[in-house]
Amino acid sequence: MPGNGVAVTGAAPPPGHMACVNPATSETYATVLLSTPADVPPARAALAIAQAAWADTPVEDRAAVISAFLDGFVERGEAVAAAISAATGKPAYGAMDELLITAAGGRHIVAGAPEWLADDTSRSCALVAGRTSVVRRVPHGVVSILSPYNFPLWLALGNVLAALLAGNAVMLKVSEAVPGIGLLIEELLAELAEGRLAPLVKVFHGAGDVGAALVDAAVGKPDHVLFIGSVGVGRKVAIAAAAGGVGCTLELGGKDAAIVCADANVSAAAEALSYGMAYNAGQCWYVDCFLSRVGRGVAPLWIPSTLDRRAFWSVWIACPDVRPLCLLLSDCCSGTPLGAFSFSSSRPKYRRRAGVRGGQCV
Repeated sequence: MPGNGVAVTGAAPPPGHMACVNPATSETYATVLLSTPADVPPARAALAIAQAAWADTPVEDRAAVISAFLDGFVERGEAVAAAISAATGKPAYGAMDELLITAAGGRHIVAGAPEWLADDTSRSCALVAGRTSVVRRVPHGVVSILSPYNFPLWLALGNVLAALLAGNAVMLKVSEAVPGIGLLIEELLAELAEGRLAPLVKVFHGAGDVGAALVDAAVGKPDHVLFIGSVGVGRKVAIAAAAGGVGCTLELGGKDAAIVCADANVSAAAEALSYGMAYNAGQCWYVDCFLSRVGRGVAPLWIPSTLDRRAFWSVWIACPDVRPLCLLLSDCCSGTPLGAFSFSSSRPKYRRRAGVRGGQCV
């Protein structure tokens, strides 16, 4: 367990700490020391010092360090996947999916970085005839990354590695719904690639006040902000970044459109879309009008025969936007054995619906 984490079993967190709870079992398996806005400025100052030396490191050397990190990351893959499962309640195959996506994305940017970050002398115009025009890509500096809960390791660590490869240092806040992922990232940074990346990343644990400090130009003084999350919070991040003259990159929530044409195989489409809707607790959320029309007619297709039913249908309901998935599954799968519905903030009516349809609330 890294320095900010304390291993526990079922105990209430001490003051100033947050519990790491496995949503699938309701077990508290660790606690984490909460960050405060006051922690941000000194951490930012230390990162700026480390970043200056890192930015002067040739990109090929930075890529070699990150490649070594990825080697260790893959070698301890089963342990990493188990940590993802504990933090999110995902079944093992979903956790391993996330690990593989993170590793593959990391390998991709390591391979491409020398070309992508090289000076570009191909651009010119009449105003600079006879001279060389150079486009040079330089790091932002110290960037803030605020990552979500739905693919918490991939969307946090994947973006951290990209920022580091470009020569930046990172202030990272993972979602307070998955504090165990923050602990995992701290542990990986400290132990892999001889710990060379650890001084370049500070992981913050906390809620919205800490995130606001990381975006605030007067407190966190970020040189760039990356936020992945809801549209509502994304608007606030954009306003705060603009007020400080800070660039920001936003990836905000929404639904993926699924187009089913008139000549499509409806059964095959329903099976594919039902898998996508339920995968990762509904966070690959397809437009639901199609399934609302045909779902009840294809109930057996909701449980692919090639998958373990209880593992596949272990659904973590942690945020309001995925609760309708529970209702849709319950309605469409009446009479079909489901896995556990695990509620981190449950309401009685959702428990009643799941109970009536055969789902187990834990």
